[in-house]
Amino acid sequence: GNASVPSASKDNSEAEAIVENFRKTIDSAKAEYAGQYDWLIVTHHKSTQTVAKHAADSDIENYVDAGFEQLMAEEDVDFVLGGKGDGSDSGNGGSDDDSGSGSGGNKPGGGEAPDPAA
Repeated sequence: GNASVPSASKDNSEAEAIVENFRKTIDSAKAEYAGQYDWLIVTHHKSTQTVAKHAADSDIENYVDAGFEQLMAEEDVDFVLGGKGDGSDSGNGGSDDDSGSGSGGNKPGGGEAPDPAA
């Protein structure tokens, strides 16, 4: 890490493990669906590119420091969608602060690997 970045001096092993799990999941999906998809989409709970109230949360910074965004570029992910929006932790049946945010990759639009049962 970069010692001049305040977060770089702390233990970031949890975020690094999460990013590594994303790598394994993406690689597994790419192998399983090789030649069967046009778009690669990744979803996760909190966006690393957000204007929501939790934009300054340390876990977001930790994911970036652990290489989440770099991994998305390396894996040629077309679209990353973050945000909960399921209402699971708010009493109003909707998201308390995020309606979701995403960042596009190399292709316009989006889509997931096809469901083989569909």
